[in-house]
Amino acid sequence: MPKPDLSELTNLPEDDLDDILAAIRRGASTPKELFDFDDSSLSSIENVALGYYRSEKYAEASLIYGLATRMDPTRMSCWRGLGACAQSQKDYDTAIVCYDMALERDPNDIVTKTCLGETCCLHGQRDRGLQLLREVVAAGGDLPQWKTYTKRARVILSSRMK
Repeated sequence: MPKPDLSELTNLPEDDLDDILAAIRRGASTPKELFDFDDSSLSSIENVALGYYRSEKYAEASLIYGLATRMDPTRMSCWRGLGACAQSQKDYDTAIVCYDMALERDPNDIVTKTCLGETCCLHGQRDRGLQLLREVVAAGGDLPQWKTYTKRARVILSSRMK
């Protein structure tokens, strides 16, 4: 494996390099920690991505969601947003990976399970998709906050069971 070219580090101003080293010494292990981003900063970034997504500008939304997942790889909602962008572009392989990353962070998230179940059904993973959708219906029941997703899951289940 070739050695990385670190010559650009010599062009960093001394103060910037000192700040980076101090952050690493404090235990920064993600760009979020390194650059001292808080959750509200990441929420703002995520809201920009959501705006692009709602405007059907999926490539732009994907870039911003991708940035947010790099800043904080534990941020479930950004993984889900990235998955939704991929699903909207019919890139089901990527969508499944992103939804799985989101579900890994919150295994009980009804929204993610619904999206993942639907995507699996669309992409030839029918058994897995139907199982996830059954879990959504069982967990969400008739709770008002999950009504949209349990209804969606029921519709998909009824159409796929025929």
